[in-house]
Amino acid sequence: YFSKNKEFCLIYNGEIYNYQILRKELISKFNIKFRTNSDTEVLLEFLIKYGVPGLKRLEGMFAFAFFDKSSRRILLVRDKLGIKPLYYYLSRDKKEILWSSELKGIWSMLGKKAPIDDQVWAEYLSAGFIYEPDTGYKNTFKVQAGHYLEINFNNNPPLIKENEYWRPKIIRSKKKLEQKILSSINDHLVSDVPIGQFFSGGIDSSIILSATKESIAPLIVRANQQEVKKAGFTSDYEYGKKIANFLDVSLNEVELAYKENEPNEFLNSIEHVVDIIEEPIADYTTIVSELISKKAKEKGFTVMLSGMGADEIFGGYPRYQLIKYGAILKLFWPFIIPFIRNSPYFKKKIERFNNFFNSKGFAESYQSLLTPFSKKEIFNLLKNKNGLKKFEEKLYEIYKKNKNNSKIKTAMKMDIRGFLSHNFLVADKSSMQASLELRVPLATGELFELTLSLPDRKLLTIFHRKVVLRRLLLKSLPKSLVDRRKAGFHPPLDSKINDLGPEKILFYIEKNGLKDVLNISEIKKIINDHFYKGINNTFKIYRLLFISAWYAKNK
Repeated sequence: YFSKNKEFCLIYNGEIYNYQILRKELISKFNIKFRTNSDTEVLLEFLIKYGVPGLKRLEGMFAFAFFDKSSRRILLVRDKLGIKPLYYYLSRDKKEILWSSELKGIWSMLGKKAPIDDQVWAEYLSAGFIYEPDTGYKNTFKVQAGHYLEINFNNNPPLIKENEYWRPKIIRSKKKLEQKILSSINDHLVSDVPIGQFFSGGIDSSIILSATKESIAPLIVRANQQEVKKAGFTSDYEYGKKIANFLDVSLNEVELAYKENEPNEFLNSIEHVVDIIEEPIADYTTIVSELISKKAKEKGFTVMLSGMGADEIFGGYPRYQLIKYGAILKLFWPFIIPFIRNSPYFKKKIERFNNFFNSKGFAESYQSLLTPFSKKEIFNLLKNKNGLKKFEEKLYEIYKKNKNNSKIKTAMKMDIRGFLSHNFLVADKSSMQASLELRVPLATGELFELTLSLPDRKLLTIFHRKVVLRRLLLKSLPKSLVDRRKAGFHPPLDSKINDLGPEKILFYIEKNGLKDVLNISEIKKIINDHFYKGINNTFKIYRLLFISAWYAKNK
């Protein structure tokens, strides 16, 4: 979008939720005559008048490139929490820079894919994703959340520098946090196309539903209950129906029916995920997200609300409780293991707890909760061990920049660079496969600052997480519908892995050439332990299947 005098240009993806406020300000202060009613034109005029200092005032999800012809500068800007992706490729001589919302766009302009970064294997096994700004490819990065990249063409080669325009800080608000939550939900309802909501029956989506039941239609997923039970998850479907009945809301139901009834279909679906996600991210919920996005589109929706991000912003993960009460739990851990060893849900996570209790330093112990592999397994899997040291250094640098007096707050800040970032990426890319815009009203910069300003006890206790959201929801729903274990959109993987069998899994991994970078003997051990020793290695095997498919497409 060009300014009237053609001196400025904006390439923009996203939504600015406070654009009407900014529009009124631009009219009153500068007498701007707008040609459209869109947030695109408002954003362009706002950038012309306020430049970089104005970036922190933008509320929304966005990735954009802003070109100022007179000063010969381009700004590449990403929203505060990194809801929208923004990639860039920078040649080694820094004479060529390409950017896009997808890596496919960069590869198309470059004429080839960038080589795989050697560090990727250690980081992928240790986290299941790549911490920003890295992507798994050499010379290819993401603009970090709350940052902008400035490209100055007054220098030769152009001077390229990344700067931070927003960092969450402690703030005091005159309004109650609950009021801010409700006003944020209301802000996200602005749309000139049909808008709906992904409803799971959990705390996050139930708050959105209770606040919007008069104006949007909720969509709920019904999964195969036998597979859900086998995987050790609970089903939110029945609770979701009860909540909807209590709120007197009609639900749009969609069947979560997978095509991969045959083992080959499951492997094909992994390769499909690789194509969508592009980065090495072991998150099979991509399949669910894409499926329900297409169902929503079929039902006539163009914009959908989601409760995504609330776990990171409001302290919703069990691992946050583990961080807070870990010292107590560690004393009783040897006595707890026998009681959970046979639980379908917990026995896949015992290794993570062991890693957590045995790790040294906060960054390492917290990171260990994000991988099913033990430190020893990762070491044995890697042919090149150098990536381990590099990842440890990278993780410590992220920790240093985000450390706080509270370990929980430190973990929440670290998640912005990692776990939340990868969740947003999966949601954005999978929903965009259906040309569906996904909005996350419980994940905003302001709400994050407000929760960081609370004492830990107001975020979670030994019995409850997301205390703020729970208290708000109890004003609309009875306790029996609020307090239970959350399931979410997890596609059950156990049966998919078991149906493949050990021979087919090993053949697929070897065919994809993963033995070039990982030790096949350790891979065989993980597969055999799963099928012949009764050790549930479902998550480990899926991660190996995915990275082998990713490697085959990128080597």
